[in-house]
Amino acid sequence: MIGAMKKNPARLAVVLSSLVILLLLAGACAKAKEAGDEAKQKLAEAGDKATEAASSAADTVKEKAAEAAADAKSKLADATAQAKEKVAEAGSAVKDQVDAATAASKDEAQQLIAKAKETGHSVVVATEAKADAVAADVAAKRDALVRDAQHRMGAIDAGLATLQGKVQSAQGGAKQELSDQLAALRTRRAAVHAKMLELGKASGAAWDDLAAGLKAAELDLEKAIDEALVHFSK
Repeated sequence: MIGAMKKNPARLAVVLSSLVILLLLAGACAKAKEAGDEAKQKLAEAGDKATEAASSAADTVKEKAAEAAADAKSKLADATAQAKEKVAEAGSAVKDQVDAATAASKDEAQQLIAKAKETGHSVVVATEAKADAVAADVAAKRDALVRDAQHRMGAIDAGLATLQGKVQSAQGGAKQELSDQLAALRTRRAAVHAKMLELGKASGAAWDDLAAGLKAAELDLEKAIDEALVHFSK
């Protein structure tokens, strides 16, 4: 075969070229494998370092988290203690204020009670004085009205006496008519006198009504007597 190749230099050159290429490829493959192995080793080392760094970072984070948690717990405990202390102080202050307000309210209530008693006593005294004054005024008016009624009764009795004299001097039918009218007037006079006696015992609103009724009855009786005197004087 080599002899044949020698006879054909071109073919020999191709074969040699192919061998060279194969050798070069073999060398390149070897270098590529070596580079790959080196890259794998470096990648593995980098992975180990990354794992170690991550583990270290995790430990650092855990440590810092633990420290932060402990610090937060400590601050919370301090804040809770301060809050309890302030609540206690506020409660004490509120209690003091309530006690002071209660004491002030009691004092004010006692003052109001004392003032009310004083005012009530003054009102009672003033009312009693006013009642006495009113009673005295009513008694004075009643006495005056009774005196006036008695005076009118005197005039009424005088008129009736005059009519009695006319009855004695009258004749016939006029005498009977005058006698009948005189009897009716005396009946009315007895009613007026009873009103006068009742007025002397009355008080308050009843007294006002009785006083008005007595005066009206006396005026009507006086008018009737005057009319009878005029009629029987003709």
